[in-house]
Amino acid sequence: MENQREGRKLLQTTASRNGALFTGMIVPNVFGPFGNPYYNSVIATFSHQLTHNEHPKVDVDAQLSLIYINDLVRLIHYRGYHQGLQMLSSECPATDQVKVSELLSHLQSFRGQYLDNGIIPDLSDPFLRNLFNTFYAI
Repeated sequence: MENQREGRKLLQTTASRNGALFTGMIVPNVFGPFGNPYYNSVIATFSHQLTHNEHPKVDVDAQLSLIYINDLVRLIHYRGYHQGLQMLSSECPATDQVKVSELLSHLQSFRGQYLDNGIIPDLSDPFLRNLFNTFYAI
């Protein structure tokens, strides 16, 4: 985290010195369709494992701050349009907070309902709908 902060500060200083625009954004864990397993997010990794008959496990049951990719894009667009292109620093709020074990439980439920039994789960909750869209696309 410290290296990211230092890098953001260096880019901000360089942009300012050269008359360029700069926006530094602090973004929570991003998830959504077409993420790369073992790289982008634990959600992509668990989804890949569950859809490839592997057995995911929770190493650290941390509380995660998450934002769905579509929500992040809307936020960037809104801030750019309404607040101008140059914001020195901007923290993106998380849209969801969930423990890793809860994520796995939801994803296992999707596997059981959708893959094993052909039943589309209840997706009335926006977080579960976004999570299912991620699971389905992996």
